[in-house]
Amino acid sequence: MRSDRKRLFLLIAVAGALAVVFVVVHGVPALMGSGSDDETSARNVGRTSGSANGDGSPGPAPSEGGNVSGGPTVAVRRRDVVRIAIQRKPENLPHLKEAAADPDWRVRHAAVDGVGRLGRQGDPQFLIDVLRNPDELAEVRAAAAERLGEMRFWDAGPAIIEAMEGPSALLRARAGVALRRIMVVDFGYRASDPPNRRREAIQRIREWWPKFHEHFAGREKAEG
Repeated sequence: MRSDRKRLFLLIAVAGALAVVFVVVHGVPALMGSGSDDETSARNVGRTSGSANGDGSPGPAPSEGGNVSGGPTVAVRRRDVVRIAIQRKPENLPHLKEAAADPDWRVRHAAVDGVGRLGRQGDPQFLIDVLRNPDELAEVRAAAAERLGEMRFWDAGPAIIEAMEGPSALLRARAGVALRRIMVVDFGYRASDPPNRRREAIQRIREWWPKFHEHFAGREKAEG
């Protein structure tokens, strides 16, 4: 526990040093807390889109599939997946990944969220694949981004940055929050900003990402 705490303090200190360098060079905000408006935006988009509730769970949306071959209804399938997901048991991973291919997006959302709840004991690469899937709904991809950010999975960075460039305001907001959680630095990206300002922020992020990834991800892998 003490060694984990020391590593956390060291990580924050190094991130702070890199942030200072960033401010000196670029003169933009570099404190993670200043991105709180994007977190609010992510929640608000969820409430107003008619596709996801503010708590991250799916709300009403056009149905993609009802009963599957006369089987359980969407509500029943989703309820069963949620029940398994909240158990946070790695042995449930195969069932959750199978449910992530359900015809209805609300069931897929619950399944992807369940995989994410397992953290690194689950399958982070699976979440990256979901995030990068252009045929998946933004609500489901946003759930993958959010969970990858929570577990601070460095290898998800490129996929998250790509999502920040997409057309969905919800996905952009969730991806932006996820990247700040991973890097612990705010590069001035706001999902609701005009496209040109978003592009400028993403360009800064792409310039700095290799340095952050090499230092923190390399240290993380070295420490096992």
